[in-house]
Amino acid sequence: MPSSRRSLLSIWPFALALLAVLAVALAAPPAGAQDAEAPLQTSTPTAPVSTKWGRTLSAAEAYVAAGAADGAETALYTELLDDVISEAKAEKTKAETDIGTQQPLLDALGPAPDVEKQQTEAEDIALLREEYRRLLDDARSRIAAADIVIVRAEQLRAGVARLARQELATQLNQRAPDPWAASSLAQGVKEIAAAWLQVVDAPSAWRASLSEEEWATFNRQRLPWLAAVTFAAIVLGFIIRRILRTRFGYGATAGHITQARRLGGAVSRMAADGLTPSAVILVIYLWTERELAGMGAPLLIDAVAGAAIGLSVTLLAYAGLSAALTPGDPPWRLLPVRDAAAHTIRARALVFAIVSAIDVFLWTALASVVKSPEFMTVYAMAACGARALTLLPLLQGRLWRLKPETAPTPAATDEPLPRRRRSPVWALIRLAAGAAALGAVVAAATGYADLALFVGRALSGTMVTVGAVFLLRGAAREGLQAAMNARPVRRWLGIGPEGADALTFWGHVLLEPVFFFFAAIFTAPLWGFTQREMLSWAGGVMSGFRIGEATISPAAIGVAILAFVVVLVLSRAAQHALLHRLLPRTRMDPGAQNSLATAFGYFGVSMAAVIGVSALGFDLSNLAIVAGALSVGIGFGLQSIVNNFVSGLILLAERPVKVGDWVIVGDQQGIVKRISIRATEFETFDRSSVIIPNSELIANSVTNRTHKDRYGRIEIPVGVAYGSDTRKVEELLLDIGRKNAEVLRLPEPLVVFTNFGASSLDFELRVYTSNNLRSLAIATDIRHEIAARFEAEGVEIPFPQRVVHMAAAPATGEEDS
Repeated sequence: MPSSRRSLLSIWPFALALLAVLAVALAAPPAGAQDAEAPLQTSTPTAPVSTKWGRTLSAAEAYVAAGAADGAETALYTELLDDVISEAKAEKTKAETDIGTQQPLLDALGPAPDVEKQQTEAEDIALLREEYRRLLDDARSRIAAADIVIVRAEQLRAGVARLARQELATQLNQRAPDPWAASSLAQGVKEIAAAWLQVVDAPSAWRASLSEEEWATFNRQRLPWLAAVTFAAIVLGFIIRRILRTRFGYGATAGHITQARRLGGAVSRMAADGLTPSAVILVIYLWTERELAGMGAPLLIDAVAGAAIGLSVTLLAYAGLSAALTPGDPPWRLLPVRDAAAHTIRARALVFAIVSAIDVFLWTALASVVKSPEFMTVYAMAACGARALTLLPLLQGRLWRLKPETAPTPAATDEPLPRRRRSPVWALIRLAAGAAALGAVVAAATGYADLALFVGRALSGTMVTVGAVFLLRGAAREGLQAAMNARPVRRWLGIGPEGADALTFWGHVLLEPVFFFFAAIFTAPLWGFTQREMLSWAGGVMSGFRIGEATISPAAIGVAILAFVVVLVLSRAAQHALLHRLLPRTRMDPGAQNSLATAFGYFGVSMAAVIGVSALGFDLSNLAIVAGALSVGIGFGLQSIVNNFVSGLILLAERPVKVGDWVIVGDQQGIVKRISIRATEFETFDRSSVIIPNSELIANSVTNRTHKDRYGRIEIPVGVAYGSDTRKVEELLLDIGRKNAEVLRLPEPLVVFTNFGASSLDFELRVYTSNNLRSLAIATDIRHEIAARFEAEGVEIPFPQRVVHMAAAPATGEEDS
């Protein structure tokens, strides 16, 4: 049996034990939960739904009208109003379902008889029609009543939320004694020390409060289970952590590390060093709380809860920072920061996390301790001061200078290293965090202890949330990039590297608002705003705004784009499968296969466009009417422009010519620089720009030397003198072609003896290259080599030979005397 399988089989009993522990711990109700009753009894179980709604709404309306906020009652009324809204929406959905069921039945009976024309129908049909109408009227009445209840409940919920914010503002506006006053400082330090001693002495105090019989019962019935669960959780956590680190963690750093490996290493490290120990701590805490419930140990339970939360925060921060920064191992780093900065950032961020964890531990452990104003002001000053002292060094701009895109050359070592452009958003976040930290210190120093603690803890929670979202964002971006770089994914989507880059870019664009939304949702409660309010605000923004008669909805636009992309991707995948899997198995001609696949691709693009436009809410029939009205004028007055426009669309969709291609059109050739809707621009090799209407590229023959790739053949004719050894000439030319570094080995170079010329024996060397754009330079290098080798080997390249026959001079008839 493989070692991996043996190790997995060896830990399954521990896994089952931990799952059982979690189930029992989560299912166990807290102490006293069975006896707790809601302060507001809305209705009896047999009361009608409308009566229950009315009682809840009336009670909430009275609470809002009183204007006196209370934390417990605010939470209660918020929950009750949420229940009312949920029940009303469910009732409305049920009524709409009833309408959808009854309306077709009524329509099936046909139109009602015309009384004026003395039309009649059977009595049973009339009764059935009346019953259907009654059921429809009842369903419509229920919908109207539910709508009224929903609107009223939402208004009251907004009023309750407003009271909660007023209560929070009143609490934060309370001023305590100055922490620098001698009396406040002395009393505050004394009370904090006494409270800390109570926390330290909590186990002993709890033991002293128990009788001998209670203590014996605890040792006999509860302590063994607590020890067993603790031991099992620790052992299982250790095994899981070891498996994660050894099998899915970082490996050797030799060679290139792909994005998928980097992402997998970061996730495994976060799970091994952060999530697994935190889960173990959670299990131990839940079981401890379960065993101590009802035994008179509130202070001890609070201390255990504070220690569990604080330790979990520290472990998660350490694991997340180590996974993202990987100090000492740059190839695995997710964040593009410099090596020295990675060590500093992790150290300072970890100190900030420890300070925040200590604050959480102390405040949770001291939840049941009565705190005086002096206690609050001294504690707030100490907590906010420590938080600011550890956060401000972390926000220094020099730490967040990202690494350059390319490493500097050795000749540029005396110059400053190039810097990547800083993100203004990240700079704004750092500025806001520093201002909040200093603001909390100022508030604590002036006696506003509640305000200082609120801002400080909200800042810590926001930093943790933003950091976690930022890490998830980086992981999502890395995962998307790794997926698009995978050849099976590109093959399934039917796209090349350029298409993968485009999909990656647009995927990043779509991911940004998603992560921003989640960051806002999770940080809103820390600053006094409920998640429901944020969702309501986001829903209002996404529902759109009106400009005249048109409604612009970001949600509809996003759904349309998503629908277009999904349909387009599915159609491309189907086109790829059709072209490479299904059609090759038929007896169709290859040209017909390609035409069918191309037509299917056009159909997929058209369907994606239609579905996207429909998702936006446009009526396609109206578009057809407008297009029909405009077609007459377009056909007569703008024929040439429309021809070029449609040709441009074909060029952009079919891409027979794309930017960067080397094309030959007539007697012009050059590199394509831009393809617009009307014309295509390419630059000749003498730096002249040639503008060609798109219709000419569609209607006429175009030679594209780099259409699908940059592979090409170079032909070099050469002549040698008559009498030369032709086999030797062939061997020399082949050797010259094979030794050129930019000539491909497959296909191999080829020499063709083309003709017996007038002055020479004509040969032609044909070689292949993977970079057709360098064909002229490669041909020049080969010609230089031919001249040198022929001269060294004594092979003559002849001049053109011409034989001139001179006519004889005519005889004059005179002789010399």
